[in-house]
Amino acid sequence: FRPKKEKEENSQPQSNLVGQELGAENKGAQLPLLPGIKIPEKLPLLPLRDQVLYPGTAVPIFIDDLKLLNVISGYQMNQGLIATILLKPDVVKITKESFYSVGSASLVNRLMPVSQSGVMAVLQGAIKIGVAEILEENGIFWVVPKVQTEEEVQNEETAALMKTTLTLGQNVIASTPY
Repeated sequence: FRPKKEKEENSQPQSNLVGQELGAENKGAQLPLLPGIKIPEKLPLLPLRDQVLYPGTAVPIFIDDLKLLNVISGYQMNQGLIATILLKPDVVKITKESFYSVGSASLVNRLMPVSQSGVMAVLQGAIKIGVAEILEENGIFWVVPKVQTEEEVQNEETAALMKTTLTLGQNVIASTPY
């Protein structure tokens, strides 16, 4: 959860990467949620089948593809980012066209072996990305990302929706028996 800053009337977007492809001109730009982490020109792609990883959240994800696992573990050792993008429904064989056009650049926080066939990866969403291009190299998909940000809306309706959502969440937690 990040506290929202009040927006001035003539304020500029916080990121100078908005809508720009991350080529050589943006290589090394830092992420707002993860200071010190730099954005590479391309990211290895972890396909997600049934969950979305949003910036600012952390989730455990099971990985059983050994080629992909080798790439991701190498990135984890160097505090690198990977792309996490949801697959379209009913995909059997994954191709470049199997992915939605928006996802998240995510940090691999931890890899934990859970069986002989795979590991549980704890991923933290860092920033929303669009797909400028999907590449395939040796059976691994890579994404050339395009950073996307959304303008925060501050008004009475948004404040009321946020308060209602918080109250409902607190009620669910309070009524949970464990």
